Amino acid sequence: MAKVVNIFLAQAGGDISTVDLYHTSVTGSNLLQAGISASLFTEGSGINYTVDDNVDTFIAVVNDGGECQLTSGSFSSSYFQPYIRYFHIEAVGT
Repeated sequence: MAKVVNIFLAQAGGDISTVDLYHTSVTGSNLLQAGISASLFTEGSGINYTVDDNVDTFIAVVNDGGECQLTSGSFSSSYFQPYIRYFHIEAVGT
């Protein structure tokens, strides 16, 4: 079965322009979308993706040389229960 998740980022690092979005792990078969403008996650209501029911981890990889400086935020999801947020966050490198 599949589900639709909404990925919204409250804030993004001031030096980030684009990211690649993966689910579960950073591998080619798990790429949801490449070269996404970071502003699409922070403006409006975010972006919707259809994923398998067992997917609960989303990883955004900065692909433009940005280092997440100035300010950053976490992805939020609301697909398990209303009013409860579940997070799985990973930081890699500096």
